[in-house]
Amino acid sequence: MINKEVPLTSPEELFYDLMVSYEIPSMIRELKTQVWAQTMNGWRRIDFVLIVDNDIDNRKGIYIEIDDPSHSKSERRLDDKYREREIFNSSFPLLRFT
Repeated sequence: MINKEVPLTSPEELFYDLMVSYEIPSMIRELKTQVWAQTMNGWRRIDFVLIVDNDIDNRKGIYIEIDDPSHSKSERRLDDKYREREIFNSSFPLLRFT
């Protein structure tokens, strides 16, 4: 699961291009896409991880999720709520864009 490469969706590509246009990658330590994170219930993929501070004792960053139209379905919205609870981390808050 961890090594499985997942391409960016069209909305994710647009968001990535927007971040590049605004030079966001130059303002942070590291930008990762399609990152697999282990939770209590298994593995969850996170669209973007922006690492602001990579200090081993004080890692700070932001998880970003980009929703495509399929997230409007009730079962996907429910899964999104579970995902948010599972990956919540005070050092890496989650931002979701629809």
